[in-house]
Amino acid sequence: MPTDIVVICEGPTDFRVVTALADRVVREHGPEWLAEDPDQLAAEREYRGLKGDPNYTPWRSVKERAAEYNGGRGLRTLSRGGAEYATTRKAVTLAILQREPGRLADVIILSRDTDGDTARAQSWRDLREEFQGKIGVLIAAQHPKLEAWLLNAFEPESSDETDRLAKQRAALGFDPRIGAHKLAAEGRKGRRNAKMVLAGLTAESFERAESAMAATPLGTLRERGTRTGLAGFIEEVEQRLIPILSKIP
Repeated sequence: MPTDIVVICEGPTDFRVVTALADRVVREHGPEWLAEDPDQLAAEREYRGLKGDPNYTPWRSVKERAAEYNGGRGLRTLSRGGAEYATTRKAVTLAILQREPGRLADVIILSRDTDGDTARAQSWRDLREEFQGKIGVLIAAQHPKLEAWLLNAFEPESSDETDRLAKQRAALGFDPRIGAHKLAAEGRKGRRNAKMVLAGLTAESFERAESAMAATPLGTLRERGTRTGLAGFIEEVEQRLIPILSKIP
């Protein structure tokens, strides 16, 4: 049976970006059997949400899924560590309790914007220690937002895009591909808003932004993404997911 990977994220765009990147890292740095047959990966891993959710579970639905557990009697977990820790603990606990018999391994990806609060990602790392040996936990913390990762990946492909990048650099005083971590998570009208900067570079095309993430070399993503969490997630996949998939005969 395929490796079961539960994904908790904010929405469909996050799901596409994070899982596509994970697959790409596995294909490029994974086991030899995969290098010989890259298409085999789709048969060896399955992304899903918590029980009842195809593909992924939104963060906003975690409390509802916990309340539905055990015939509506709910899931009780420790409340220590604050609201962020408690919600994440419910998600990880449900992923363990709902695992299907016969799975080779179980993994959960926690994907979320930090919104400028790096303590959010730290709460995930603290929680991972609690579940050590029970489930693999991969952290995809986007600082300050997912758009920062997409900015890290952007490479102009036309004269228009080159001009737009030059204008953004002039307005910001730095290259947004390298300094994406300096951008703001909120304030849509601000010129330092990550969403607005990305929209300016891509002419408001998220498809263009996602295509950049798929095409830019992993080495470049790692170098630019040391402070946005992008490099950290690539390492998470290399160190935590690839070893699990490498055990597949």
